[in-house]
Amino acid sequence: MSNLKTLDLSSLTGNCKIKSLTRGMFANVAVIQYLNMSFCKLTRIDTGAISVLHRLMYLNISHNVYLSFSVLSNLTSDLRFTDIRTLDISKIHCTYGVGTYLLVEDMKYLNDTKLEKLYINSNRISMLQSDTFNYLPPTVWYISTRDNLFTMGIYVLQISVLNHLRELDVSDSFTTHNPDEDTNRFHSCQDWRGPQKHGTFLENDARLTNMVTLKRLGNAGKGLTFIVNLPRSLETVSMKACHYQYVISRLHFAENNLTHIFAQNNIFVEWRGPIINLTKLEYVDLSNNFCSYVANDFFRYVPSLKTLILHTNLLGFMINRDRKGETFQNNTRITKLDISLNRIDSLPRKIFHTLSSMQDLNVSFNLMNSLQADIGHMMNLTYLDLSHNQLSELTNQNRRDIDMITKTGNLTIDLSNNRLVCSCLTLPSIRWINLNQRVFKRFETYSCSLDNETRVLFSDLDTTLRQLEKDCTSYIGLIGGVLSAIVFCIAILVFGLVFRYRWKLRYLYYITKNRYRGYARVRDDQNHEFQFDAFISYAEEESGFIKNDLITNLEENRHFRLCVHGRDFIPGMDIAANITNAIHSSRKTVVIMSENFIGSYWCMYELNMARMESIYSREGATVLFLVMYNPVPAAVIPLHVMDIIRSKSYIEYPHDPQGNVIFWEKIAESIEM
Repeated sequence: MSNLKTLDLSSLTGNCKIKSLTRGMFANVAVIQYLNMSFCKLTRIDTGAISVLHRLMYLNISHNVYLSFSVLSNLTSDLRFTDIRTLDISKIHCTYGVGTYLLVEDMKYLNDTKLEKLYINSNRISMLQSDTFNYLPPTVWYISTRDNLFTMGIYVLQISVLNHLRELDVSDSFTTHNPDEDTNRFHSCQDWRGPQKHGTFLENDARLTNMVTLKRLGNAGKGLTFIVNLPRSLETVSMKACHYQYVISRLHFAENNLTHIFAQNNIFVEWRGPIINLTKLEYVDLSNNFCSYVANDFFRYVPSLKTLILHTNLLGFMINRDRKGETFQNNTRITKLDISLNRIDSLPRKIFHTLSSMQDLNVSFNLMNSLQADIGHMMNLTYLDLSHNQLSELTNQNRRDIDMITKTGNLTIDLSNNRLVCSCLTLPSIRWINLNQRVFKRFETYSCSLDNETRVLFSDLDTTLRQLEKDCTSYIGLIGGVLSAIVFCIAILVFGLVFRYRWKLRYLYYITKNRYRGYARVRDDQNHEFQFDAFISYAEEESGFIKNDLITNLEENRHFRLCVHGRDFIPGMDIAANITNAIHSSRKTVVIMSENFIGSYWCMYELNMARMESIYSREGATVLFLVMYNPVPAAVIPLHVMDIIRSKSYIEYPHDPQGNVIFWEKIAESIEM
């Protein structure tokens, strides 16, 4: 026994009923390196009981619920004389009772040891006395304080003094324990100690330099940015299932080496951020936090992030709104992203546009009916989980993206438990999936629904495809014929409407085009402004009558301002635009009707534009005045012109000197009306 190096007396391997550790108890086994006395029902540890074990490297006295922290002073005093590296003092307090208080006196002797790992779980610790961390040796690189009841205090700010600490686990804080699983559930815990008055850590102490005060810490989330000081060597922080209920506001970390954060199963309902200066952070787990809001810049200053676990939150609405893809824009090194179970109904096209290093993408257990996000640039993608969504097919863009990836890599896709449809509309997608079976995980378990709501398994997809190809051949022909007929009917309808209203459309077009052209106007009796009293519409063959008779009698003798196309049209403007502008700028349009007029395209254009002016701009007022210059055979007059002649008053040119006097008087009266 004198050479015994490992001694396990715990009830896990036997039935330990040792009540106390006394001086000289281990005198004959002084070379022990590993000592486990957990679950032994210890109640007392005497000074000197452990000090003889000079080679002791591992000590476990956990789950001795009657010990309490009152034995720590004796224990840690003895450990100075050992080679202790790992100390487990978890659950040396009973489960139920008031929160406990860890004193400097309990831990101060550890400063003289080479302790590396400290387990102090399940002790109902609610607070540490200020300066406690200062007495832990610089060799400590791992501390586990799981399942305690920590409240805010100055000691939180002092953890940065542990310069060599690499891992810190504060998970399972405020855990609810099941009384049925604790045999001491009715035991009264008489183990509480209140804080001591001496050794307090004052806020104005020099050691608080560059540290945030509790006052500022309490105002976090109200517009303030405070600096978080971490141990310089800290790499991993675990705060899983702590029931923390916070909005993560703007945090600025001092220089640090943090690489991993485990913060799942809390209640961080909003991630506002941003989180600044975590430049070495590679792994973040914020899953199952009931989060419904994440700011677009929350992860902006975490450039080294490689693994991001965000499943089991409520991020669907926020992700859907990120059309520019700003949420993950700066996280170009991400290789694994899990956003499953987030009630996402749509992924914007650019949401992953910078994540070209992606290898594992999980968007399962969401509500997507199509995959809209671009993934074609993820040339390193090896696993894509689309299971448990509502996808009916893979779109043409999805298929192109996947083809690009599989050309150079081995991609596996889980498409199970979706609402795939086997129909003529989805035939290209089903055909492509069948050709690329090797890409899909558990392909034979997939199923799709036919038009009659019957579901068929992909294990017999070839048969389903043959039947679908047969049914869709005639279906596609029918669809093509119907579509052609519809397009033809629409074209005929549009052509008919354009033809029927061709003059109205032309009129409105040129009126709009010339609306803002300036011109001098005169005012008529109805207080309307016009540039001319009358626009004279005539065939070129009657130009002699216009120049020698009409202009002389109306302009020179009666001082009317006439618009004559050979004289008053604006040079350089389209003829149609000049005609429309002249009619719209004239009180009346006088038509010199002749057989030559009927045969002229532009004369007929002027007649129809004047008719449109009367209907759409003058509210039905009389604009047209017809002068029958020469008899026109009824056979050559178009029907719509005949309607105008019948519905409008006209006057015949008499061709004799006596009748001409009365003729010109009638013309003048009509223009002035």
